[in-house]
Amino acid sequence: MPLTGVTSADLHSRVNEGQRDLVSLVKERSRIRRNVPERDVIAHAYDLAIYAANSRVETCALIAAKIDTAGIDHVWNRYLVVYLHAALEAYPKLSGRVLREAKRLHANGQTAINVERLNEAHRTYKVGVKRIQDDRAFISMLHRVRNNVSAHHLSSPVGLDGLIGWIEEQVVRGSDFADELVMNTLKWSMHATHFGQASLAALNVTELPPIPPKASYDRLVAELDGRVEHEPC
Repeated sequence: MPLTGVTSADLHSRVNEGQRDLVSLVKERSRIRRNVPERDVIAHAYDLAIYAANSRVETCALIAAKIDTAGIDHVWNRYLVVYLHAALEAYPKLSGRVLREAKRLHANGQTAINVERLNEAHRTYKVGVKRIQDDRAFISMLHRVRNNVSAHHLSSPVGLDGLIGWIEEQVVRGSDFADELVMNTLKWSMHATHFGQASLAALNVTELPPIPPKASYDRLVAELDGRVEHEPC
């Protein structure tokens, strides 16, 4: 297993640190500047960063569990499969929202967002995960395990044979897939976290108008949401 030098204590420390970052991002997202053209791209960028931060917490927690409860790798590996499969599908959709809205604002000359920096961060992310996505054998195995083992036990064509075969493969015979799974999950989480942080940095939110006082801000949000009836002239 490719965890040389990584201990359970180290992983639990990463989980705690990652959880603090995650909670901070969630709180910040609730204060999105609704009175600027960038409000949508800010929301999308926070979604991206929050998904990536949560991925770090989940990854380290699952791998720590693998170390703490040795002998039942087939359990934790199943969860890692579900997680990585979902992440590889969801993250491009989240990043696409950020990139499209930033491009639209930039084309209209309406934004302080550094679009070049954002695009460069996206290119770096794509290069970082390309080896995972181009590994056809690994991706094929990921799909097979997700569809026949981690989910759809009874509705899949192979039924419970998929789950039984997985347990035999992981516990009885052993498999190199588990090592690849841990390595690729950690690698994806690292690149996703870096891209999420870089996306927020590219927004240049410090150059946007400050958030107004709470009363004014709450009224503005209500107006934008169409919930306020203006007083008659």
